[in-house]
Amino acid sequence: MKKEEEDDNDDDEKGKKRSRFREPILSEGVIPGLLELTVQGTPKSQKKAHTLLRLLRDSPYPRSELEPDTLENIVCSIISQIDEEAQSGKAKQMLADMVQVSMEQSLRHLQQRALVCTPTNELPMSTCASEVPSK
Repeated sequence: MKKEEEDDNDDDEKGKKRSRFREPILSEGVIPGLLELTVQGTPKSQKKAHTLLRLLRDSPYPRSELEPDTLENIVCSIISQIDEEAQSGKAKQMLADMVQVSMEQSLRHLQQRALVCTPTNELPMSTCASEVPSK
């Protein structure tokens, strides 16, 4: 009997947490969070967010599934989801921020690879890493 009461209390707690976040998610929309996950999430969450964005896409323009995701396609998809100008400005800023983060991550990765691939006699010993740190 006590175990059932504990389970009911756990369900109540989960329900409270869900309802606490439900309204902001519904008012803000899921698109901004999914976009952020596609850049800053783990590889698994990036893949899932990308799939969800593809499923949510309601674009009047047909697009081949084999066509690679270019920046233009991503922007068109985002803009097709946005109704109000205020949200448009916010989405553009979010996209710019995500592109910036992605570029910084790519640059860091390239710098790490360059340190590993550069012969040690060309660099001072203090700046040469022996291997790329794991992410």
